[in-house]
Amino acid sequence: AELAPFQREGSADEDLIEDSVQRIREYLRQQGHWKADVSADRTQIDKTLTIVLTVRKGPLYRVAKDGVAITGNVAIAMEEIRPLVVLAPGQPYVAAHLVAATGALLRLYRSRGFAWVEVKTSADDVSAGADGDPLVGPAIAITEGPRAVIGEIRVTGVQGLSEADILRVIKLQPGSPYYEPTIRADRD
Repeated sequence: AELAPFQREGSADEDLIEDSVQRIREYLRQQGHWKADVSADRTQIDKTLTIVLTVRKGPLYRVAKDGVAITGNVAIAMEEIRPLVVLAPGQPYVAAHLVAATGALLRLYRSRGFAWVEVKTSADDVSAGADGDPLVGPAIAITEGPRAVIGEIRVTGVQGLSEADILRVIKLQPGSPYYEPTIRADRD
């Protein structure tokens, strides 16, 4: 009733049907049913509308015993990266967690000055585990690229304050990582 709220909404328009299909599909995938699928069939005979939602839950996928394979990290130690990847061996595989790890890794690298870092993910069926559940081997490949650091900081066009006064209140210093949010904050 929560995922397909036709009765509560008092409606069965195409948008609500599609939203319901998406909500059910995402709910199942958050439970570890990686390849779950849902479809809707809408039939109207006279004044009777029938909506049939076909749910193909599929098997529960788990993360393989080796966990998430991470490659390409050179500048940042694995001890800093691992806590950002919440998928653990034996847990249900939730693809959204791999996507979240990608975003977290991009933010970490960019905050360290790796403005051109690339993080790519993949997930492959591995085999069945001891309990019969299919296993997934997620992987993250990091391409760090060059590190950008602040060289010289110059202040121009200032009339009310001295350059030294301004340089004392900003966080950026020569040699610090080039990171857009810090630059914008100092500019503001």
